[in-house]
Amino acid sequence: LFLFCEFCFFGWRLYWCGIGERKKDFVCWLFLRVGVLIEMGSSLPTKEQSAFKSVVKLYETKNYKKAVKVADGILKKFPKHGETLSMKGLALNSLDRRVEAFELANLGIINDPRSHVTWHVLGLMHRADRNYRAAAKAYKQALKNDRDNIQILRDLALLEIQIRDYEGYRATRLQLLKLKPTQNNWIGFAVAHHLAKDHEAALAVLDAYDKTMGSAAGDAEEAFEASELALYKNWIIEESGNYEKARIHLDEMKPRVLDRISWRESRARLLILLKDREEAIDECRTLLKINPDNGAYYRMLLEASVLTSDSDSENRDFRSIQLSLCDDIAEISDGSLSSLRIPLDILDGDSPEFSQRLDRYVRYFLDKGIPSLFSDLKPLYEDHTKVTAIGWLFESFLTHLEEGGSLPAGGHANSNGPTVTEKDASSPLLWVLHFLAQHYDRTLAFEKACATVEKAMEIDPNLVELYLVKAKILYHLGDRLGAVHVANEARMMDLADRYLNSKCAKYAIRADMVEQGEAWISLFTRDAESGGIQALYDMQCMWYELEAGESFLRQGKLAQALKRFTAVERHFGDIVEDQFDFHTYCLRKVTLRSYVQLLRMEDSLYLHVYFRRAAKGLLRVLLQLDDLKSAVKSDSLSEQLARLTMLRSRKIGGPEPEEGGITNLASKESSPGASGSVRKGKANARRQPGWMEIDADGMELIGAIKAPLTDAAKYVAILSPFNLYDPEIEYLFFEVSLRRKKYLLALRSLRRSHQRDPYCWMTIAMQVKLARSLSNGELDSKSGEVNEAFRMVSRPLLDGVANLSKFLMNYLDKVREDHLRSFVTGELLYLYARESPSSREQGKELMLSLGYPTVSIKSCEFALGRLQDLDLGEEVISTFMEACHKRFPSANSFGGGVVVQRSLPGGGSI
Repeated sequence: LFLFCEFCFFGWRLYWCGIGERKKDFVCWLFLRVGVLIEMGSSLPTKEQSAFKSVVKLYETKNYKKAVKVADGILKKFPKHGETLSMKGLALNSLDRRVEAFELANLGIINDPRSHVTWHVLGLMHRADRNYRAAAKAYKQALKNDRDNIQILRDLALLEIQIRDYEGYRATRLQLLKLKPTQNNWIGFAVAHHLAKDHEAALAVLDAYDKTMGSAAGDAEEAFEASELALYKNWIIEESGNYEKARIHLDEMKPRVLDRISWRESRARLLILLKDREEAIDECRTLLKINPDNGAYYRMLLEASVLTSDSDSENRDFRSIQLSLCDDIAEISDGSLSSLRIPLDILDGDSPEFSQRLDRYVRYFLDKGIPSLFSDLKPLYEDHTKVTAIGWLFESFLTHLEEGGSLPAGGHANSNGPTVTEKDASSPLLWVLHFLAQHYDRTLAFEKACATVEKAMEIDPNLVELYLVKAKILYHLGDRLGAVHVANEARMMDLADRYLNSKCAKYAIRADMVEQGEAWISLFTRDAESGGIQALYDMQCMWYELEAGESFLRQGKLAQALKRFTAVERHFGDIVEDQFDFHTYCLRKVTLRSYVQLLRMEDSLYLHVYFRRAAKGLLRVLLQLDDLKSAVKSDSLSEQLARLTMLRSRKIGGPEPEEGGITNLASKESSPGASGSVRKGKANARRQPGWMEIDADGMELIGAIKAPLTDAAKYVAILSPFNLYDPEIEYLFFEVSLRRKKYLLALRSLRRSHQRDPYCWMTIAMQVKLARSLSNGELDSKSGEVNEAFRMVSRPLLDGVANLSKFLMNYLDKVREDHLRSFVTGELLYLYARESPSSREQGKELMLSLGYPTVSIKSCEFALGRLQDLDLGEEVISTFMEACHKRFPSANSFGGGVVVQRSLPGGGSI
């Protein structure tokens, strides 16, 4: 009946509009009626509507299989119902059937494009896939069909703050506030303005919130919320640059603030910004009375002490003022170690006062036997004058202890340091030797370091710290296997010590004994829900994954290396994803200062050293994979990887561990966590394998890479916006861009590197490679303006490279005493100066020469690897190896190292 009426109405409308007149009016009416028919077709009868609601509830309760079953029942009768198709796809997506899920979601949109449910479901699926921008786009499309849907608006707000779309976030928060003016929406709207750096609007919203909702504190929770809001508002005023207004506001709100420490920190910071020297110093002193070991408070105190607001400031001795302030804090705090340590950073190393204060500071550590003294003083080793003073002081300590049995007098006078009782006292001689061994190791006096640590071990052969120091010295000598042996001896002294176990495992992995290192680490993961490397992945143990990845990369095992580096990348993706937990929680709990600090920390998350190391490893793997795919296209990927591993394993190295030695030693030992492994056996058998256990060797992961350079460009895009001071990363960026023929990006990396260090060997290599690549006149853009701009920018960097031999020899004159830079100069001459045989021969001589004062084990290992890649012949490489062995007889990489026949504490030998 409805269709008959529609047909009659359609005929009347057609007659009324006429055939050739008012066509626009007729077309609009026709589309409107068709939309009504589509909407009626998308609705379900009462029984199926009830079933559809049950699908939604089953999904919300995570009963995905039953939700799919109920949805199938609806689709049997209404196979083109868009919302049911979308909900089935959403349930399948939760069951890890992604391809089928997205097909159903797209089919649901095709059948019902005007439903907000279909678009919302697509957004949820993109969000689960961490494709946040696509998810936000789907949510916005859903809002076109239901603009006042609060749930979709909330989801959209979360995504907009996740992708840092501050303008969109402000608009969404405003709409939420209009629909539901609750506390969360008021505060969220203010935070949106703050993040968009519209401080005046943020303050206006907070003022309006106080007037509308009221700020009277009732119970303890409301008092805390009022306190946090007041401190947050003051922070916004401070960031707006109105420091005087912020100080006045801070004093006015003092009765409402519960967090008095934060209040005092804000006041001290504002006084420093206002250059109110005396009050700032008083406020910092008050903070240091509360916490005399807070480094941030000392930094504020030192900053306040050098404020110059009066005319006679030029005549002040700021260093004396700073030292006097530290002495006052030491008296007030009853001998705070920080107040004694900071003057060592302020003073010059050649001043007598530095030696006196150093003497006062270190005696407490030596008398009490605190092994972390060298780590505490390590920052001082950046100044060679302080290194000399430290060495002289401790050698004088050693002389007095060996002659008279005690430290020289005078150290404790007026030290204001903590007192040491006889109960705490231990042999100072042992700890002086412990420190000196590390001092000699740091100053590259390895023979004296070895003799000193052996002397200390004669005094106390059971002190594990001495074994760790000896392992570190052997590692720096290049004897990595010896370092593993000594670290294992320390580990065997206390099998319940996780630190010793991890330290020993790290030395093993750096010696390319990855399986042994994993076996040792697994001693502390056996009682976990999943054992081995999967447990380490679940715990986000990134130091292990990075060390293992770099070891596999050295061995040429690209698949395993890619697996470990990708694991680190996934951890950082999880950290970014975890922001979702705080977007609503922090607004609800009104922890706004911590929330904004979290967001700013996340903005610089990829600058973390762990991610940078993982990115370097991934770029190296992908570049080597690109070399393999371009070199031999007839072989399979597995054959190419096997060939690369074989070539790496043929490199001449040091002595291998004997059979029955360290290898598989962990299987013979017990650990505190091993007792629960039997009870967990059946539970582990029933659990689903984790990401590290699926495709454990990484072959599927590396096989899925079809275009290595395209994947490498992803990491270039992530890190390029940051101003990194890392020449190695810039060199890898340059290599990727050059291979992709993106010459503008390559030039950007070259300019950045040249601005930081024009004499870095990586900068020179980039100049030569880019000049050679552009010799055919090709650029990555056909625009004449772009080409002209490129030539104008690159001219100062590349013009001198035209005469390659002259350019490189001029560079060599400036860096002739540096081994690594001279080697790279020779390599560039050998590779690119093909028109001059004499230059190539000179380059070969430079590569094989070791007559440089800066020759190190690392530079020789780098040179050896490059020589093997250049394939200069076994005789040349053997000759270079012999020269390196004479220079570094203990280095395993050059056939050195002592084969230890002594039995290990747990059985076996190296």
